[in-house]
Amino acid sequence: MKIQTKTIVLTLLCAGAAVLLLASSKTPSLLNVLNPNREIASQIVNPAADHCTDHDHHDHQEKATTTQLNGQAHDHQEGRETAHQDEDGHGHEYAEGAILLSASQQHAGGLQIAAAQTGELSETLEMIGEIRLDPVLIAQVVPQVAGFVRSLAVQAGDTVRTGQELLTLFSPELAELKCDFREKQRAAVLAGQIFARKDRLRQENIGLEADWQEAKFNLDNALAAQDFAAQRLLSLGLPQSVLTELGTQSPDRYGLYTVTAPMDGVVLEQHTALGSRTENENIMTIADLRMVRADFQVPTRHLRNLRTGQKVQVSALDGTTAQGEIALLSQQVNAANQTVRVSVTITNQEGGWRPGLFVRGETALPGLRTALLVPTDAILELDTRQVVFVHLGGEAFAARDIQRGRQSNGMVEILSGLAPGEKIV
Repeated sequence: MKIQTKTIVLTLLCAGAAVLLLASSKTPSLLNVLNPNREIASQIVNPAADHCTDHDHHDHQEKATTTQLNGQAHDHQEGRETAHQDEDGHGHEYAEGAILLSASQQHAGGLQIAAAQTGELSETLEMIGEIRLDPVLIAQVVPQVAGFVRSLAVQAGDTVRTGQELLTLFSPELAELKCDFREKQRAAVLAGQIFARKDRLRQENIGLEADWQEAKFNLDNALAAQDFAAQRLLSLGLPQSVLTELGTQSPDRYGLYTVTAPMDGVVLEQHTALGSRTENENIMTIADLRMVRADFQVPTRHLRNLRTGQKVQVSALDGTTAQGEIALLSQQVNAANQTVRVSVTITNQEGGWRPGLFVRGETALPGLRTALLVPTDAILELDTRQVVFVHLGGEAFAARDIQRGRQSNGMVEILSGLAPGEKIV
């Protein structure tokens, strides 16, 4: 008995699906459209035997034009209206292609019905662009001295902080400069000692004035040479403390040079390897990705309606959206297509807006106009068609092809296919 029951249910499901397929081509299945989870699918059954139309009274040109998803499908003869009788004995007439949903099915599908209304729609400008790095937040790491890569502390993709070690070079040039400073430092110390002795003799009226003058001259020269050697070291970006540390540092470490991160950010590119020699070239690129920009090419005719600080809604192909603002209106016009670059800054704390990503931008333009509006999510994409489901009254719904216009703040303008006051899902 259980096997027979299962077979009957499968047969009824197939019959119900066939009824839907025989319906008007403009009426898509609400199983997929109104209820993507197919919660109502199990409720489609074939008409009961006592409700079936006697085929002896119909010709072969009859088509199924109304589908009821609560378990009954009725055939209608062309040119003749047929009423469905409810339990109270009242009849309801529905348009061709209507789909019937009971109140319980509407509730199960979470359907919300509202009337299409006119309202004021702001003009919007739609733009296509690309996510790019903010040039202000990019750093090219170029060591100030030539040398060989002794060790690497980070690699591409790592997050770094200002002052963090990136790599260590061994630089013969740096070793030479440090040795030179140490030599000049010792010479200055010696010149200072000689001058101190000559100055003491002068005060005791023992030494000669010429000797004192010569010692003073030598000291001044030694101090100047020491200062010059120190500036050469500091010009490499070394801290002031390196000058005092040289006295306790082993000479075999004079050539080590640590390259540190100039800013917080992410290592985007690495152009060096262990043992390679670098000389006045970019070895790493660091960018702060917490803020990026979307660059759009906008026709010059729209420039009069754009200004810095203006809000722009940016969306990616995967549906991700963010609000940014115009940071730059380029002063240069692309002569080939008469467009101007418009840069919009976007906060990117989670890192989802990656450079190179294609995006779409929308911004409101001055002026409002009256239009028939429906919520964006009321419009369904069916292949190449755009439809809304209209509530015909009672349990009846029908798909309606529409032509959409502009979109703003979650509302879409309907250009044709729908009248004000019609109720939609």
